[in-house]
Amino acid sequence: MHVEANLIDITYTDTLIDDNFYSTKSFIYSMVFNKEGTYQLDKNVVFAYFNPTSNKLVKLQSKKNIVVESSVEKNTLPKSGLYNVYPKMILLDASESMLMEDYQPNRLEVIKHGVRDFLTKRKSCDIGLIAFTGEAKLKQINKPDSCYAYSLFKDISFNYFPKIGTAIGDAMWLGCHALKKTPNPILVVIGDGENNAGICPLSLAINHAKKYGIKVYTIGVGTKGLVPLGHDAQGRPMIYTNTFVDKDLKQISLQTGGKYFWAKDVAAITSILKIIFPE
Repeated sequence: MHVEANLIDITYTDTLIDDNFYSTKSFIYSMVFNKEGTYQLDKNVVFAYFNPTSNKLVKLQSKKNIVVESSVEKNTLPKSGLYNVYPKMILLDASESMLMEDYQPNRLEVIKHGVRDFLTKRKSCDIGLIAFTGEAKLKQINKPDSCYAYSLFKDISFNYFPKIGTAIGDAMWLGCHALKKTPNPILVVIGDGENNAGICPLSLAINHAKKYGIKVYTIGVGTKGLVPLGHDAQGRPMIYTNTFVDKDLKQISLQTGGKYFWAKDVAAITSILKIIFPE
C-alpha cells in the first residue's frame, strides 16, 4: 500500500509567558492513502531535529498504525448539477485563526458584523451564506418575514463546526453547487488563511468555478506580524505571529476573474461588498 506525504505549511508561534519567551515551529503534512487498509506507521515515520539546549540530534518516531476506511459514501463531493439556491453567495471563514484579536473583538466578529450590516440593509433577497472551518455548511440566514435575519448570525462561531482547519476548497465547491444559473454568478470568500483542510483540493475548486463561469472575489481579514490572542495567568496578552496568509485568496481571485481586497475593519468589509454586489 502506498502513502503520499506532502508538506503543506510551516507555522511559527512566539509567546511571552512570565517574562519567558517561547518559540515553536510546526510542520503540517497531508497524507494521502491510495486504498483502505491498515498502514504500519509505527516507527516508520521519523523526524529528526537539532536540540540547541542539549546540543544533540533528536528523533521523533510515530507510535501508531492507521486504519483507513473507504470514503466513497462518507466524503464524496457532489458530482453533477447546481442546487439553484441563490444567484450570489458569501463564504465566511470561521476557523480558529479567525479568533485572533488584531481586530476588535476578533477577526470573526468583525467579518460577521460587516457582512450582517451589508445584508440587512440590502433590498434584494439574492445572497446566500456559507460558513466554513474544516468543513463547509450552507447557513440559514433568513426568516419567513425577513430576507436576512440579524439574530441568525450569532451562532456562526468556531465551535459551530466539529472539524478544524480551513477548507476553502470545500466551501467553494459547495458554493458553486448552491448558486442559481445566472448570467453573472459570483462567490465571495472572506478569510485569513490558506486552504489546509477538507476534501476538495483548491485547484479543483478553482477549475470547477471556472467551468461554470463563476467569478470568485476574495477579501482578506488580518494583519501580518505579531498578533494577540487571549491572556496569560497574569492578564498579559499572549502574542502569536504569521497568522494571516492571503496567498490562496489572491490566487483564487486571479484565476477566476475576480478581484482580491484587504479589509481593515467592519466598515471596509461593508464597503467592499457594496462594490462587488451593487444594487
